[in-house]
Amino acid sequence: MKLLKIKSLPIFIHPTFFILIIIMIALGYIEQFFILFFVTSIHEMAHVLIAYLCGLKIAKIILLPIGEVAVLRDLDHTKPLCRFLIVGAGPMINIFIGLLLYLFISPKTPQLYFFMMTNLIIGFFNLLPIYPLDGGRIFYFFLSNRFGILRSNKAIQKISRSMSIVICFVGLIQIIFYPFNCSLLSIGIYLYAIHEKEYMYLFYGFYKNLSLKQKKLQTQKLVPTKTIVAYKNTLIHHIAKELSWDYYHLIFVIDEKGHIIDHITESQLCEYLLLGHMHDSLEACISYIAQKII
Repeated sequence: MKLLKIKSLPIFIHPTFFILIIIMIALGYIEQFFILFFVTSIHEMAHVLIAYLCGLKIAKIILLPIGEVAVLRDLDHTKPLCRFLIVGAGPMINIFIGLLLYLFISPKTPQLYFFMMTNLIIGFFNLLPIYPLDGGRIFYFFLSNRFGILRSNKAIQKISRSMSIVICFVGLIQIIFYPFNCSLLSIGIYLYAIHEKEYMYLFYGFYKNLSLKQKKLQTQKLVPTKTIVAYKNTLIHHIAKELSWDYYHLIFVIDEKGHIIDHITESQLCEYLLLGHMHDSLEACISYIAQKII
């Protein structure tokens, strides 16, 4: 549901936001709820501020029961340093505030103590390598540049699923000792469910990246390059696993004797990939390119 618009920035509110407020009032936790909401808002605004300073546009802001979520445009295609700063800004500001209160103020009121602990818990929890948490995104970006986008997709999927299941298991133990506290179990189930949705987005993002890489090259004029050397009978999907976000790739095709017989640019490879020829060989791709030239 759209709430309002500030300077062309739409702000939406999820219906469950009001439902949770009613539940918190009924349970007598409305004060803790608004402290938690304030902490998560600080977290998200840190993302927004650094994204703005790095020149990114904010598509929209969504008010959820767990706080605000800012949807950023083209985060995957920013410079690696900016990407790291944007994603890391949220948990870092929470940890900074929490440690500042702990070391120099020593909260004496229950509200301030809860505010301090909430900052520390949210900050450190978000650094877990579970996608789409901030730690999971940082870990994914690191993996994708080192091992390729597709291979990193599978790795982050396994890690995120496994850690979500561990959180669910710890949540079950928590319920045994604290029968009315199912917070960890709820978080584990939520992370597992949302990861499945985000995992599909990662594959969509791979193909989106292929189509936008050429535009990025035309805009920046100079893009870091990686070379890949492969035999002519190498399958396209093996090459696709080596593609990463921040580099433009050149594929040198060699014969059995190791002599270079041709080369394929990333743009040519992507065009061939988008036609659905994932399981063809590089030799077939070269033939396709030659026919187009003729």
